[in-house]
Amino acid sequence: MPPLPGGGQGRGDRYELTGIVDVISSIVVSANLQNPLVQLLQSMIAPVHPDYDLSVDYKAARRPAVQSRFWQHEEWQVQTYAWLWRQMPQTRPVGAGLLI
Repeated sequence: MPPLPGGGQGRGDRYELTGIVDVISSIVVSANLQNPLVQLLQSMIAPVHPDYDLSVDYKAARRPAVQSRFWQHEEWQVQTYAWLWRQMPQTRPVGAGLLI
């Protein structure tokens, strides 16, 4: 595998995506109770509303350190997407944001 830009260390023996890609998705949690991510989420937080959306932001970039300013930027971005979603008429509340 070729070296990563900036001398970064790869995590696998195959190619991996680098860069920033936003893929935003929303699911109705109550309609997907068998989904492993939904089950994990529900084990971690108590839903505020019985029927809520889960905002999912997929990043193709390497995950930053939790204490870095880059992590704070991505956290802010997920919260911004949730706020934008709430501005649309007749939407379910966003119960959680998931950064993958």
